[in-house]
Amino acid sequence: MSKNKKINLRNDIITVAKVYRDELAGKCFMYIYGEKYIEILFKTSNFSHLTGVVTSLPGKEFYRKAKKGQLNEGQFYFNNKHPIDLAGKKIEKLDKLPNLTNEAVFIIEDMSTESKIYKIGVSNLDFTLGVMENRDITTNKIINNFLIPVTFRIRGEKDVDKNPNVYIVDFILMKDNPYNKYDKIYFGSVDKISLLQQNILQLIDHKLIESTVSDQDIFIETIEQVSAVDQDDFNE
Repeated sequence: MSKNKKINLRNDIITVAKVYRDELAGKCFMYIYGEKYIEILFKTSNFSHLTGVVTSLPGKEFYRKAKKGQLNEGQFYFNNKHPIDLAGKKIEKLDKLPNLTNEAVFIIEDMSTESKIYKIGVSNLDFTLGVMENRDITTNKIINNFLIPVTFRIRGEKDVDKNPNVYIVDFILMKDNPYNKYDKIYFGSVDKISLLQQNILQLIDHKLIESTVSDQDIFIETIEQVSAVDQDDFNE
């Protein structure tokens, strides 16, 4: 491995970390498809998993160093399972990851790959984000209803073609942290939000839908979805 190649990858990781910080870190996105929905929380501690490199640093520290431009070449490496060429291809596309939050995408339930089955895959045919339950790393118990990113795959079309349970998203909504209700629409028609099922409407800020609702009262009760969310996972 040439030193220059690793230096270039280090610079690219720093670049995509800043994109992650500005557009994704700590934010929650709700993907609505048909009568179903999922919620994805972009934790800072999971950023390193998406790059395809191996590091001995804790996930949050890797992310902090990268976004501040302090990551050095000695703090990540590669092996047979995580080859440098594959990491380079992932990092090359990783700055486009926010595209999965603002355009038509496919939702793949129980996405099967060569080595693992993921709870959900979100794909635009170019690349795929694999997500799993948000579990406590010590007890392995599910913390809350959010799904978290665990892998970034550059085989988007293959992921869609080989899995049977594939759906097209109808809406993508965003909120700045897990405690709020969804108050921004990133994809889909705002005029049709009021037609969603009541259990989904309860998760949406009334200001986003009130302009489309006339002569109708929608009672939106408070749902405590988040039982434990690390504040360090929010954008800093």
